[in-house]
Amino acid sequence: MKKLYFVASVAAITAGLAVSGTAMAQDANADDTIVVTGYRLQTRESIAAKANDDRIADFLSADELGRQPDLNVADSLRRVPGVVTVFDEDEGRYVGLRGLDQRYTFISIDGGQIASTDRSDRDINIESIPPTAVKRLEVFKAVTPDLDGHSVGGVINLVTRSAFDAEGLYAVANASVGLHSNTGQLPNSFSNPSYRFDGAVSQTFFDDTIGVLFAGTYFDKKRDQGRSIIGVGSNATGDFVNEAQPLDYANQIVRWNGLAKFEYKPNDNFHVSLTASRFDYQYDEVRTQFRIYEEGLTQTSATTGNYSAGEGLLRFDKFPLGQTIDNLQGKVEFRPTERGLLEVAAYYSHGVQGHPYPNASFRTGSLPGLGYSYDFDGESVDDGTLASVTLNDPTVLQNGLDQFQFQNYYHGNFRNEEDVTEFKADYSWNMESDEPGFGFKVGVKYRNLEKDRYDEATNFTLADPSTVLTVQDFIDAGSESYTVENLGFNYPHIDEDLFTDFLFANPGLFDAVDASNANSFYDIQEDVTAGYGMLSYRNGPHTLIGGLRYERTEVATVATLNGGPEQVARKIDYGHFLPSVVYSFEISPQMKIRAGFAEALGRPNHPDLAGAETFDEVNLTIRRANTDLKPRESKSFDLGFEWYIDRGQFFSVAAFHKIIKNQITSVSSEEVINGDTYTVTQPINLDQIEVSGLEISYTDDTFEFLPAPFDGFGVAANLTLMNGIDGPAPDGNLLSQPDYLYNVAALYAKGPFSAKVTYNYVDDRPTSATRAETSYEQLDAQVRWQLTDNFQVQLEGRNLLNNPRTNYYTDTNHLREINDFGNSYWFTIAYKY
Repeated sequence: MKKLYFVASVAAITAGLAVSGTAMAQDANADDTIVVTGYRLQTRESIAAKANDDRIADFLSADELGRQPDLNVADSLRRVPGVVTVFDEDEGRYVGLRGLDQRYTFISIDGGQIASTDRSDRDINIESIPPTAVKRLEVFKAVTPDLDGHSVGGVINLVTRSAFDAEGLYAVANASVGLHSNTGQLPNSFSNPSYRFDGAVSQTFFDDTIGVLFAGTYFDKKRDQGRSIIGVGSNATGDFVNEAQPLDYANQIVRWNGLAKFEYKPNDNFHVSLTASRFDYQYDEVRTQFRIYEEGLTQTSATTGNYSAGEGLLRFDKFPLGQTIDNLQGKVEFRPTERGLLEVAAYYSHGVQGHPYPNASFRTGSLPGLGYSYDFDGESVDDGTLASVTLNDPTVLQNGLDQFQFQNYYHGNFRNEEDVTEFKADYSWNMESDEPGFGFKVGVKYRNLEKDRYDEATNFTLADPSTVLTVQDFIDAGSESYTVENLGFNYPHIDEDLFTDFLFANPGLFDAVDASNANSFYDIQEDVTAGYGMLSYRNGPHTLIGGLRYERTEVATVATLNGGPEQVARKIDYGHFLPSVVYSFEISPQMKIRAGFAEALGRPNHPDLAGAETFDEVNLTIRRANTDLKPRESKSFDLGFEWYIDRGQFFSVAAFHKIIKNQITSVSSEEVINGDTYTVTQPINLDQIEVSGLEISYTDDTFEFLPAPFDGFGVAANLTLMNGIDGPAPDGNLLSQPDYLYNVAALYAKGPFSAKVTYNYVDDRPTSATRAETSYEQLDAQVRWQLTDNFQVQLEGRNLLNNPRTNYYTDTNHLREINDFGNSYWFTIAYKY
């Protein structure tokens, strides 16, 4: 609560600065000769985009070097009010809007849907998309009929750069080297440094009628991670530890990204573009872990106890994951009249994820030395301190390696593939101009989505059961766990290379058995046909946009029945009318009120519709999908006030409320089959949930009321408050919904020097009905120095507070996990022609 009081105070102070700064604000038409670059350019273009768009939206713009101060697009979007970026350790991966998780967010590139590579949900992973691939990020929080209906949370569109953004030749290039604090301690660690190279070049030809653009990125990042886990159980005596598991990760991420665009624009009335892009993500990780299977619990109090013995497990998992997203887009824009615009476009996106996951396990019998005592008294969720665990005899982990005997080597391979093909045609009249009167826009869109997944595996065991193979020949004695600080003991780490070399050199020692999981297979085809019409009306200070969208959805699925070979095919179809309206009123040329209403859909996740049906005739259980699921349906209400004080000074406050019915969750029921009563688990629709919120933003990129050189300072801040109703998490919150989040950025620019310090805070965020991610804060900083008109150097620090990510059990309020990934520093040389 202290943080919330602080944020409220900051909001009040910035609002006061906005009022007091009015008298000192320059006329919006003055200083036209001043060249604005860097952070100020980003800020002012984002403010201008919001002011000029009639919808309820926020924007992020790149600077003149095509850069935003983050490693990928998901990272950048966390700076936007109401946006929750879901991180994979130190980088953003998914994006949720206004208290709704990433399943509710529709993400497109230049208007075409990006294929999902997620194995189970509709989540669109944008971790592999660098900020330099796009010139602007558009976040539409209340949809209009021309936007996709699958947008309960909202729509995020990535706008790529055009060759016509600059006349003639445009070229930028950035070369970066990075150092991560967490690297080098594990047997399969990759060593510093990390590298990043990105750039773009465009050229117009033949009297600026033809444009060609090429952009690309190579990113090679090495980092280790420590992950400490404590499991907690409860009984009549009190709570007890039932798991103490250290895990350590050594990983390398390599991303190759490329974009090419060809454009023909003979005049302002005709524009043809063809864009191809590839976002390639290669993830090489080796994860080592130690686990105890506890025996003989004695609880000495409600918070302390001990185990007399335990069986130990040492294991490594290798994750050489590969993900590729290919996009091909063609668009024609034609203006038959001064106010008319015809747009015809075709989009194709192909996403594939290949995920081998080999692992090897070595296990002991029952050993008294692997029992342990535990104590909750020193634990603190707020301070990130786990319950203490003390092994009965820690020397077993050094002197008893011959007790860890080979159990199995399991080589699995998962593959997920999705193809999205779209066609659209739109015609609008008087929708873009500032001319008063009526305008309209009509359009049709068709999308075909095909997704399939499978999982295959082979399990290796010793061919001769009398053979003894111990872990001691595969240990890296010089490695040290990152989890020692949290759990109090160092465990031996398996060197994955040593073991796999031995495995392949001695194939006769092992038997291989097919262990593929046929139940993981499914194939789904989804066809969506949409048509819409919308009207606009402008008269003096009034602007009204409203209309209706209709979407028809047809789904066909194929999945295995109880492990195959029999398959079950299912079909479902439904249609929805989706009305929306946005009204804007200009109080003055600098002040505006917006109000909006919109309905949207959230289609069920693919496994909920297409998953396999499995029977367990021993335990009398059945798991099945449900093709009778209805999509989530939402109603959104928005009201906001915007004050464009000056080109770099802006204040806004916006309130929203969403009502979402047909929520989907898995439940169990009983069903009698051939006289036996089975427990059937499947997803069903439940009652509605709601979320309300308030967003406050203030920006002043130049403190002109201060004397030089302090007039180079600026600030940007936003605060989002949210409240869930009837959600599955404690207090009725929605999954992934924090109570509040905020961003504060301090800016400075004077002459060739500029700097930016950003602070991002996200309050506790539930991830299930019984678990939540603890509040997280991150401090980043950048310093830039313009050496010449063409060259610039930059120093950047990420996670300067060196904060880990933690989560806890909401039902018992015990800390469960600490993820420690350290911080990093990057040095960049940038060039612009």
